[in-house]
Amino acid sequence: MGATAKPPFDNPDADIILRSSDQPHPTDFRVFKFLLSLASPFFAAAFTLPQPLVDSSEDVPVMEMEENAKTLRTILGFCYPISVHPLPRLTTPEDVRAIFQAAEKFEMKGIQNHIREALVDEFLEDKPVSVFAIACHYGWKEVVDQAAYRFLALPILVDSPPADESSLDLISAATYTRLLRYRKECGEAAKSEVIRLAEVGATSTAPWGEKPTTSHVCLKKSGCDGVGNWWALWMLRSAEAFMDIPGRSKIDLEAPSPICRDCKRYLMPKVRKYEAVMLGCIRKKISAVIAYT
Repeated sequence: MGATAKPPFDNPDADIILRSSDQPHPTDFRVFKFLLSLASPFFAAAFTLPQPLVDSSEDVPVMEMEENAKTLRTILGFCYPISVHPLPRLTTPEDVRAIFQAAEKFEMKGIQNHIREALVDEFLEDKPVSVFAIACHYGWKEVVDQAAYRFLALPILVDSPPADESSLDLISAATYTRLLRYRKECGEAAKSEVIRLAEVGATSTAPWGEKPTTSHVCLKKSGCDGVGNWWALWMLRSAEAFMDIPGRSKIDLEAPSPICRDCKRYLMPKVRKYEAVMLGCIRKKISAVIAYT
């Protein structure tokens, strides 16, 4: 006999018990065949078969399940009305993986669709590689592309893995290598675009107007490198920054070289205008890189 699950899966009027796989202390979920049959063709078919009383201490049939208590509680929570059980929330990519596997086994199409949406909504922003791995495993091409693109916006830390190990084991080393190659190609494309824009900035056709070094003379005699040097160093640093993180959403405007107050007052509005144009051009350039898939 297992420990009885917490409400609402402890109803004494239930007509079936789902027993979790946790050993040596399984959990018994006292549930209703009718609700499970509505949500799952798997259960609807299973309940047409004779249900033996595998536990003489129980007054209703017991189904020994392969899923643990956490997975069963979540999947059953999706089957119950929200008036008696809040909509379950998936807290880790591993939750998504386990619950989707159960939903797939039980042929719960609606829950599968919800879990796929939750994977993107909850984890794409901060865990794109985990999302990428899970999406690759299940063949969700659109999600794969979203995750690969989002991966461009995050730094790669040498001492910190980019995804849960439990997610990475879903893909091969070759697949992960292709993802890294896609990132590298996007970084190279972004860097080349910054260099191109630096050259275009000297022409009269530049969309942001004149290059911010052509009409300003610094009157300070010392302690200021001038807008020309600042601009050259800023462009160089920007190119390297986009090579490192091609999907970054802003450019560092901190002074790469000493600059006086007058030069800064002149330069910053022009640089901010230039920054907006640069980001748009870089995104367009990256979008032209052959997608991962």
